[in-house]
Amino acid sequence: MTDSNPSSDHTNPMIDFRLRRPASLKAKTADTAAHVAQVVGSSLREIRRSQGHSLDTLAAASGVSRAMLGQIETGKSVPTITVLWKVAAALGVPVAKLITDPEASLYTVTRRSGSDGASVDGKAVHIRNLARPEGQVGYSVDEFRVPVGHKESFAARRDGGAASLIVASGTLDVSIGDEAPVTLGEGDCIHFPAGLKHTFANNSSGVATAYLVVGASRKVG
Repeated sequence: MTDSNPSSDHTNPMIDFRLRRPASLKAKTADTAAHVAQVVGSSLREIRRSQGHSLDTLAAASGVSRAMLGQIETGKSVPTITVLWKVAAALGVPVAKLITDPEASLYTVTRRSGSDGASVDGKAVHIRNLARPEGQVGYSVDEFRVPVGHKESFAARRDGGAASLIVASGTLDVSIGDEAPVTLGEGDCIHFPAGLKHTFANNSSGVATAYLVVGASRKVG
């Protein structure tokens, strides 16, 4: 029996089996390209003007046409890496500077009102994270509020690294590894390998606050 429906014939040349990108992916790609064009254009314009270049003088120095430079600065064109290299060389700046948003903030602020923290895993110690090792930050920062009469132990970090504990208020007895505890008062700091277990004990009459800074472990060579 012959099937007269051409759509059921997998050899039909009219059937297109090519993979197509979803519309959402196309839109996301377009948004990314537009953002890159805007960032590069703004960066180029700001650097060019700060160095006193006109489009004509930069075109002569870089070998990139004035028209192309104008399109880049207005975000109408995304330059190739070759064009970026030529322009960066003419301006005497790294290529990375041309693809960095000049309006991007150089810092971030963590407000106490927006990050109250929590008692983790039922611990009486209140922990508030202030920084995590991501992006340009190669360390973590946590605030500890230790109630009176409380003792808390923390396991050694498997990824190692170096740690520093700074007591901001109150008094803490700190034990590193199997060593005897050392008493730290307000403003005192202890540095130790994060690969060792550590214990904080508040044997004073008031709540103690401390900050633990742990640097990410890095391999050398």
